[in-house]
Amino acid sequence: MAASKLRLFPFIAVPLMILMLPLSIYFVDSAQASEKVSRNVTIAGVDVARQTQLEATASVGEYTDEVSAQVTRVDVNGTIYELVPEDVGLSFDSTSAVDEALIVHKGGIGDWFSAFSTEVDVPLAASMDPEKIESVLAMWEQDAIGNPAFEGAVSVSNGTITHEYPRQGEVIDRSRSEALLLQALETKTTSLVVLPIVESTPSLANSDIDDAVEEVQRIIDRGVVLTNTEYGFEFRVSPDELGRALQTAVVTEGG
Repeated sequence: MAASKLRLFPFIAVPLMILMLPLSIYFVDSAQASEKVSRNVTIAGVDVARQTQLEATASVGEYTDEVSAQVTRVDVNGTIYELVPEDVGLSFDSTSAVDEALIVHKGGIGDWFSAFSTEVDVPLAASMDPEKIESVLAMWEQDAIGNPAFEGAVSVSNGTITHEYPRQGEVIDRSRSEALLLQALETKTTSLVVLPIVESTPSLANSDIDDAVEEVQRIIDRGVVLTNTEYGFEFRVSPDELGRALQTAVVTEGG
């Protein structure tokens, strides 16, 4: 009976050892790489596999530095401009991308096995500063478009109120242009980026400008007197001074 057990042991132990070998490798490898990015993981095409958080951040930083140094050529109504990413406040969310890369292929032994054959590219989110991109587009619009749309204006010059009525014209399509520019900057394209130009109808009417002229006249005519009875202080602002200080701005949203 004892001899029979000894003969059976190799047939039971060998399959068990075969099963334990990959498990052992998995546990050892997972422990060594617990704070590193798994195999076959990239961020925006940048290889960060088996890198620590600091190393992956540095690798992505080298890539974003290259992108930020790229000059993009832009066509606005036939006029060519060169755009530097800094001009539109291009930035990248590297922190979130690295954090996401650190958890890829970390869901257990199944994920660990798939890491040997499945490549995962973590996206790197980019954005532009809204005020800076609007400033650039407005400058290009004024320079390159001969008949720009105009919302009207009211101003005071030498004590005289002057105004201009709204007029229809052409503008740079903001949403489409911003998307095209962001894509071009992200991909470091060397191709010319052509911005779409569209017809635009002003949201203000001539009557809105007339109303604004009347309001400006009322503001100037009545003047301003600031007083403080406790200290006997009085500060007067004359109509002429109000006229020189007054500024107007077109507000198409919010009433």
